[in-house]
Amino acid sequence: MDDMTMGRFVFHNPHSFWFLPTFESCFGNTIGYPKYRDLFEYYYQTHDTIYVCLDESLPLVFGSPQKEFYKWVLINGLNPFKFSILPWDSLNKEDVLFIFQYFTLNQIYEHPDTFFQTRIPFVEKIRQCSAFKVMHLSHYFANIDKVSELTKMAKIDRLVAESNLFKHSQFFRKYYSWYTNDVYVLPFIPGKRFHAITPFASRKNQAISTGSLTNTYNNTNYYDSNAFFGTDTLHSMRKEIYDNKENIKNYIACFNIFANPLDWKLRHLSKFQWYMIISKKIFSAYFTGARPKQKNPWAKYDIVDKLNSYKMAIVAEEDCGLPGNTFVEAMACGTAYIGKRCGIYDDYGMVEGEHFIAYDGSLEDLVKTIQYYQTHLEELEQIAKNGEFFATYHFSAEKICNQFITYCLQCAKEH
Repeated sequence: MDDMTMGRFVFHNPHSFWFLPTFESCFGNTIGYPKYRDLFEYYYQTHDTIYVCLDESLPLVFGSPQKEFYKWVLINGLNPFKFSILPWDSLNKEDVLFIFQYFTLNQIYEHPDTFFQTRIPFVEKIRQCSAFKVMHLSHYFANIDKVSELTKMAKIDRLVAESNLFKHSQFFRKYYSWYTNDVYVLPFIPGKRFHAITPFASRKNQAISTGSLTNTYNNTNYYDSNAFFGTDTLHSMRKEIYDNKENIKNYIACFNIFANPLDWKLRHLSKFQWYMIISKKIFSAYFTGARPKQKNPWAKYDIVDKLNSYKMAIVAEEDCGLPGNTFVEAMACGTAYIGKRCGIYDDYGMVEGEHFIAYDGSLEDLVKTIQYYQTHLEELEQIAKNGEFFATYHFSAEKICNQFITYCLQCAKEH
């Protein structure tokens, strides 16, 4: 039930690809990232009314944000009557406006020299909004110099990410020197399909390395991050594992795959073609119960099956200080997780040697750590069991969603 003693929690453009499949990610070659699906679905299922604010910061096919939003509602089989679209000037200081920076203030599919000006109207709308403004920093490394300036101009009250970047990332502190608060830690939530299936003793005595690889070479959107880290990738350790996969195959099974760029060619379909495809999906969603499945160009294997096939897992962190989302999924599958000793996991309450395995961030130490646990299987299995319990309890949708919503509404009430 909605809490009427506080303000409203308002989703900004929830039909972006962060929560549920979009039309483009289901039917075209565009990549979807519904990393926060479980967060949104839990909120949707436990609240009578879902408040939203819309603007034109997302690409428009049908001419208006309202049409784009309801297209997303219908193809996902959601109840359109549960949603209340609020005018921007109706938000008050006790309301919370939850915004994703990526696609609102950041746009890597426009040239860096032009996108800044195209974002100004949306910055101004957010700046004038009276609500307590919470912004998620997923993909914050792209165009960071310009986007940090836009974020400051928008007068965002609180930043959110999967780690406390203010504490753990020199890169963040360099470009967000104006921001002096902790970054609220919003953990990933493992999907319901991620659970232990294969007995630990039956798994391969190796570590699986997963996670996409992104080549940022000669890409002007990543000029600042390339210069800061002296590299041409977002995940240096994943790239090092990939480049040395033959030499370390007795210890690490490399399933890292290069991500494909987004392809916007579906934008050239006629409106009639769009309407015909959407009509079929809406009929399917409401009359057969089928939900849309998005295309994921780099997922060449069943990740649940692969995680259940190995005793250990590595999902190397982004250089900019964020963990990979598959680390919680690996833990939920009863696979012992190996992460860099960097403070990120400590903030979750995870204890090194109890809930996860830590290494110093070098390939040499990673291999030595795996070698140790390949011969200490009882110790390894106990860490895997502890990690599975931790992920199931501490990374549950109910716990994370309730804590986050309560925190935001309380901040809005006090600010």
